[in-house]
Amino acid sequence: MDNLEDLKKQISDLQSKVTKLENESKKENKKENKRWRAEIDDTYFYINDAGYVDDSHENNDSFDEYRFKTRNYFKTEEEAEEYQEIMNTYYDLIDLAEELNNGEKIDWNDFDQCKYLISYNNKNKKLEIDNVLKIQDIGQIYCLYDNFLDKAKERIGEDRLKKLFTYERN
Repeated sequence: MDNLEDLKKQISDLQSKVTKLENESKKENKKENKRWRAEIDDTYFYINDAGYVDDSHENNDSFDEYRFKTRNYFKTEEEAEEYQEIMNTYYDLIDLAEELNNGEKIDWNDFDQCKYLISYNNKNKKLEIDNVLKIQDIGQIYCLYDNFLDKAKERIGEDRLKKLFTYERN
């Protein structure tokens, strides 16, 4: 009977240890999901006003706060360079849509006006063109030209477009 009580105590102790380890693991995972921010005096990277990657030291001043808030704040120079490339592609696509629209404005109250957009199909790994009449998404670029995707591939390049649509920031 003594052995049975000893085993029950060991099981209870092990269950407590398992619970403690699970809680610690959850805390570590939560920390990983938190956005990185440099410690005071440590270096971070950002895209400066001239459009180049630059570095700065975290001082917790208004410049640092603004860059962090607007997500122009990177742990490595490579992350900043990749983001710079993505944003250049995004703005090239906006410029192309505006050019193809030829001064005509998108009218979200006109449900007969086709608004074309480019998307990426993760299943078949292809860029696609679609049109909408009344649904507007945040950050999406719309064009009134039905060959928007073909022109974008021609002008910007399919690889750059795919990278834009599949970019995931760390």
